[in-house]
Amino acid sequence: AFIILLAAAMLGDWWLDFPLAARATTLALTLGVTGFLVWRFVIRPVRHQPDDDAVALRIERALPRFRSRLISSVQFSRPGALPPGTAVSLARMTIAETEELAAPLDFTEIIPTGELKKVSAWAVAVLALGLFAFMSGGEVSRDLLKRAFLSSTLVPRHTRVNVLTGDSRIGIGDTIRLEALAQGVV
Repeated sequence: AFIILLAAAMLGDWWLDFPLAARATTLALTLGVTGFLVWRFVIRPVRHQPDDDAVALRIERALPRFRSRLISSVQFSRPGALPPGTAVSLARMTIAETEELAAPLDFTEIIPTGELKKVSAWAVAVLALGLFAFMSGGEVSRDLLKRAFLSSTLVPRHTRVNVLTGDSRIGIGDTIRLEALAQGVV
């Protein structure tokens, strides 16, 4: 998203020569959308991971051979889960049976990675395309990138005119010599 929005901002700036306020707005929009996506799909899932019960229930849903033994074992193993006077041996047997069932299993097979692989492939493709476009743009791309991050660099054009005279004040009727250097296509 960052690369696509940055490329769109650079293209729009090249086409329309955005003033500083418009470039600041597009930069804020680009960073805001990227920040929201990072928060929504990276930080929030890491901070709000499922608890042991939710993980056990997901595993049981994916592997029905546990037949509610896994969730029972997770709950039985908590301190104070069994009140005094209950059959502790039944809980120990359930836990031992669950461990025996779980020992040969590879739990990484349960984790769905199809969506992650698809998003990763698209991200790599967009990154490669963005780098290719940036590298093929040469100096124009570098100048537009500087402008996207609020530099005062001029918009790159086929013909560049650099005024050498600078700012001057002259009286009415006085003469002045204006000097400029044309570069590129003249």
